[in-house]
Amino acid sequence: MAEKHQVTLPILGMTCANCVATVERSLSKTEGVEEASVNLSSERAAVRYDPSKTSVQNLVDQVRKVGYDVAVGEAALHIQNLSDQADALRLEKALNSLEGVLFSQANLATERVTVRYVPTIISQSEIRQAIAKAGFQLAEEPTQGEDAEAVARKKEIEHQRRMLVIALIFTVPLFVLSMSRDLGLLPMAITSLPSRPRWMLARRRIWFMTSMVNRASWAQPLISAQTKARIRRAAVECRFQTWRVFQSGRCIIQV
Repeated sequence: MAEKHQVTLPILGMTCANCVATVERSLSKTEGVEEASVNLSSERAAVRYDPSKTSVQNLVDQVRKVGYDVAVGEAALHIQNLSDQADALRLEKALNSLEGVLFSQANLATERVTVRYVPTIISQSEIRQAIAKAGFQLAEEPTQGEDAEAVARKKEIEHQRRMLVIALIFTVPLFVLSMSRDLGLLPMAITSLPSRPRWMLARRRIWFMTSMVNRASWAQPLISAQTKARIRRAAVECRFQTWRVFQSGRCIIQV
């Protein structure tokens, strides 16, 4: 019977109890996982699994599958005298066999190996030790590395901040235009524009929808007469400044 391993995954993107339940459920359903517990305050997931049935990479994929991510560190290490393809493959094999290493690739041109890893499972110093144990020598002296988990969480915060700014750029003008009359944000001369241009624009779009349905009816006999009748009725209602567009017998836009 294979020995069970327990790892801790730093989860990104969790904000509520529903997020915790989603991640925990996804991990628990993974084949080979015996127990999964997610903590919202620490934003970490403790997973006990059978290494003969699943891997850390599979656990990370399960977290990403439900819309969240795992904080991953990346290191580019300079290896001395790395010029043979066989040595590069041997180095990659040694690194990929380490628990917590998700990806490794050796570049003969730059004599560097790029490693992506889960910082709560394996540290950069342990990766350096594994490289030395495999018979390779690092070109630089080991230095105090930065906190890979903190860097990943900082990038996630910056990404969310950019998304918020983009959302505000599109939302604020729409709010001002839609609520300006009620809140008095714009002069009445702007908010009380004649309704005829809007009616003409709506009529053009209704005419376009009607013509498209009529054309499609030659190739799609399943389009019901009731659907076309509703679109034509919406075109008539434009005269009363009411615009409805029907698609498959259902109103999807109403102004």
